[in-house]
Amino acid sequence: MTREEVFEGLKEIFAGVKPRLDLSTVSFDSRLVNDLGIDSLSMLLLSLASEHKFGMQFGNTENRSKRSEKSATTSWPPSTRNNYCNR
Repeated sequence: MTREEVFEGLKEIFAGVKPRLDLSTVSFDSRLVNDLGIDSLSMLLLSLASEHKFGMQFGNTENRSKRSEKSATTSWPPSTRNNYCNR
């Protein structure tokens, strides 16, 4: 797949995720947030649609979920956790 084919595929995804986006403003140099107004939810949808369209995967989802579980249990300060758990 050429760079141009990937770019056209991404523009199709943009059209689905951000239907009001003027695709003529999208270029190789466009910045997702500053230029195209992509927010966090749109970013998630873009990544999922890209994975599906191009048959690939961003990162290792198994490691991502393990990191999320660990951070959810260890990032909360113990004193705060104890205060809420003892009520």
